[in-house]
Amino acid sequence: MNQIEINWHKLDDVLKSKYENKINKEDGIFKFMEFNINNLDWIDDENIQTTSYKIFQEGFNELALSINVFENFLMHIDLQYENSGIMDFPIDMPREYFRFPALNNPRDIFSKKEFLSSEKNKIEDILNKAQNKMNIRNDENIVREYYVKLEFLTLFSLFEAFLENIYYEYQKKKDSNISDQKAIENAAMLIKKNSTDKYTKIILENINIETMSLLQSLKKDIFDFYYLAYLVRNIHTHKLGKVSKYFFKLAKDRNIIKNEVIKNKEGKIINEYFYIDCLLDKKYIEIDKYFSLKELTAIFRSYICETAYIIDKSL
Repeated sequence: MNQIEINWHKLDDVLKSKYENKINKEDGIFKFMEFNINNLDWIDDENIQTTSYKIFQEGFNELALSINVFENFLMHIDLQYENSGIMDFPIDMPREYFRFPALNNPRDIFSKKEFLSSEKNKIEDILNKAQNKMNIRNDENIVREYYVKLEFLTLFSLFEAFLENIYYEYQKKKDSNISDQKAIENAAMLIKKNSTDKYTKIILENINIETMSLLQSLKKDIFDFYYLAYLVRNIHTHKLGKVSKYFFKLAKDRNIIKNEVIKNKEGKIINEYFYIDCLLDKKYIEIDKYFSLKELTAIFRSYICETAYIIDKSL
């Protein structure tokens, strides 16, 4: 692995203190876990430098509240069923749990309704379609996948908004004569016209180019990863999470997608597989197949927190 040199004199001392012993380690599960464990906690920074990071911190913590409630409720009800001798709750969840809550609420005399077979059949049909699309047979994992999708899309929006806000702050700091309206328009246009990796690079180059080296020393393919996240966001908002030909082409052109061939004894290619190369491990993908979000979201959560922290301490 090529070492990335960091000129710490060009960075804030708090960045040197936090990252000097973490840079240039081999990418992989152990390096990721080091960052992931830190970012499974609340963001609690008492020395925030920018309004943008303050908003990001509050948004991140508020999102974590909802995620924690969901995970804890699901864990507790799973344990309740397990303690009563029902071990297959995650596999075959009671269909009443998939109803709209008002229909189950005994306190809502106007909305509560009997659970008829027609409604149950509709729920079964939606679940079956989700199972076939995701290739998942476990009810709880289907629910978790959709919840992770909501988390990923919210995190993506938080990070995008943070970068738009920070570019506004950068312009106002650099040029005291620029109007608020002009700075807002410039920031909005930067986000609108570029993919996540590009506008992140532009902002880092403007604020302090040394921050780019720092980020790449933490994850060498960080900008490829941010481009992948951008493409994945698009297929999950427009294509129900299925890998499109356009997604495949863009990722392959960027060299994010690699191929793996299987040959017979004579050396003839009998099969070819394609995989994503900037996650923790190879993620095999196919056109028109669902792109699951659990691993990508965990990585994305960790590195947007690190990126936002670095930018806040550099402006």
